[in-house]
Amino acid sequence: MTPIVYAVLSFSLLSVMLLVPLYLMRRRKTRKRIKETGSHDKPAVLLPKTADGTPAASRQEETLRRIFLRMEEYFQNDKPFLDGDISVEAVARHLYTNRVYVSKAVRKFSGLNFCQYVNGYRIRHSLSLFAENPSLRIGEMAQMSGFNSMASFNIAFRSIMNVPPKVWCRSLRSAGGAAGND
Repeated sequence: MTPIVYAVLSFSLLSVMLLVPLYLMRRRKTRKRIKETGSHDKPAVLLPKTADGTPAASRQEETLRRIFLRMEEYFQNDKPFLDGDISVEAVARHLYTNRVYVSKAVRKFSGLNFCQYVNGYRIRHSLSLFAENPSLRIGEMAQMSGFNSMASFNIAFRSIMNVPPKVWCRSLRSAGGAAGND
C-alpha cells in the first residue's frame, strides 16, 4: 500500500474514533429526554439563570436600564449634546461601557436611535434658548444647540415639533408680541 492510502485510512479511523462517542452521547441524551418527557421534540429554550436564580435576560435588561439612567443624568447635567461632534462611542467611554450597550439602552428605553435621542435633547435646548431670548435667529439657535447645519436642525425640529422652526418661532413671536429676525 502507498503512503496516501495509509494516510486516508488513518484519517478515517481517527474520525470514526472521535465521532462515534459524540453520536452515542447525543443518542443517550435523546433517549433520556424521551423517557422524561415522552416526546422526541427538543425542550423549549430556557433562559440561563444567574447566580441569584433570576433569568439572564432580566439581568441584561437591568444593566441596560442602569446605563440609560446614567446616560440621562449625564445628558441633563453635563449637556454633551451641545457638542456638534458627539458620538455614541464618546458617550460609552464616559459611561464606562461600550457603544452596543449604549445603543441598546437608548433603543429599549426611549424607542429612538442614538441620533434621534441626541437631537431630542438638542431641540428641547433650542426651545429653552428661544424662551429665554425670543429675538434669537434660527441659525443661532441651531448652532447654540449643537447642530452643525441648518438642514439637520430643520429636519430634527420638524420631526419632533411637527412644524418647521421658522413657523414655530413666528407663531411664538406673534403670540408674545416679540420682534425678531429669522
